[in-house]
Order: sequence, then structure tokens, then C-alpha cells
Amino acid sequence: MQIPIHVAIPSYNNAAGLKILLAQLTRQDFATITVLDDASTDETQQIIGAFSRVNTIRSEINLGTVGANNLILQAMPEDGFLLCIDSDMTMGQHDTPERLSNFLKSHPGTAIGVGKIIDEKTGERIRWDFNYDINPFRSLLAFLTYHPARLLHAVPVVGSFFQNLSCVFVQHFAPDVAQKVDWGIEGFFFVRCDLFKQLNGFDSRFKRFHEGPDLFLQLRKLGYEAWYTPSITAVDTNQATGTSWHRRYHWFRSLVIYFYKHPSRLFLYKYPRP
Repeated sequence: MQIPIHVAIPSYNNAAGLKILLAQLTRQDFATITVLDDASTDETQQIIGAFSRVNTIRSEINLGTVGANNLILQAMPEDGFLLCIDSDMTMGQHDTPERLSNFLKSHPGTAIGVGKIIDEKTGERIRWDFNYDINPFRSLLAFLTYHPARLLHAVPVVGSFFQNLSCVFVQHFAPDVAQKVDWGIEGFFFVRCDLFKQLNGFDSRFKRFHEGPDLFLQLRKLGYEAWYTPSITAVDTNQATGTSWHRRYHWFRSLVIYFYKHPSRLFLYKYPRP
């Protein structure tokens, strides 16, 4: 018996991308498909109306990334898993519900996880698809080893040395196989419906960035497993919103909130094995 997979798509003024994604999703066996319209002023509602299978929850004011995702709590499914995917992504397969259901049945302790996100420009898995616990010391060591590994990847011996060394601090070079993770990115993740509702969704203090690591950590503290699976993929079309300074501001702001909530992560450094 297949586990019900429900889809939620937060979207803001991206009617063109949403149309492409909905055309893909409506051809697959999802239990429900819901667009979370974050006060869009373009043709988003008209696009949604063209797909009879698609539900919508609309906010009259712009809530931002976290608030848009939490709109699903107004009509949260009671069973199965929720798969959240950004409207500026496209699906990488035609049988996502079957693949995800099969993975979840073979990993019954899973509460949350992330699929494989591919950069449209490079064709490679994006850098921050999943990673180890956020920790200042680890982040510093990751910076000092990851960038030499990227720059010197073609240099014999030296490149492989830095790549192997960086694997202790960052999971970018980890084998592309199903594995337990500390956290995954928010743009393409799945979570048990009942647990997402129990935690009241994402913490609304995060406007964007780090809400994913926070949610993953909350569920891991409750004893549940978090996984990465390459069996489901999405392609990131690189439609980042906001100016670089705006994004940096929210990144640092969210990081402060994250460590305020989880102060032990400032000092706790465990060997990186989720």
C-alpha cells in the first residue's frame, strides 16, 4: 500500500514557473496538490484555476518564505507525508509519489528528509542540499577545506587530499546515496504531516534561511530520523529573490535566532555522523 504523499508549493509572483511545475505534478499520483500563494500580484491564481486537481491557500499579505510554507497548516492533511517544493523548481522524475513511498516504507523511522536538488546551470547537486549540524567551529574548518578542494579538484593528490579532508566538515562531497543527515534545505523536503502539524510548522521567527535546520533538529531531538534520498530529484532554476544584501541580512539574522534557540550548537561539536 502506497503512503499518501501530499504536495505543497509556496509561490510568490512566479506564475510562469508555477505553470510548468503544476503541469508536471498533476500527471503524478499525489494525494493532494496545494499552492500556497503568498499574496501574488501576477497571474498565479489564473494558472492555478486551469488545473482542476490543484487546491490553493492564499494570503492577502506577503508573509515571506516561512509564512508561506506555514499556510498549509490551514488545511493540513491528516495522514502520510508532506512534500514541499518551491515553485521555481521542476521535478526530475514522473513517479515521485511511488519513489518516495517506497523509500519511506524501507526507512520506517523517518520523520523528515530531503531529496536531491540539481543546479540547472551545472547539472550537479547543489552545495547546501544537506549537511552536518550548524556549528561555528565546523563552519570555519569547512570553509578552510572546502574551497581548496573545489579549486584544486583537478590537481593530482592535492585535490583528493583536500576533498577527503573537507568531508569531515561538509557533506558536499559525500557519496550520492541514501544516508542519514543532520539537516536538509527547505526548498525540496518531505516531513510527516502529523509531526509538522504538532510542531506548528516552521518557527515563524525565521523569515527565510535556517528554518529547515531548525525543523530537522527539533525532530531529531524527539528521536526521529532525518534522511537524504537521491531517489527523488528536483531541478533548481536559480531564480533567487531579493538583493544580495537583503539575502545576507536575513541569513545572519536567522543564524542568530537559530543559536538563540539551540545554544548548545554554539559549543557542541560531535564527530559528524548523523
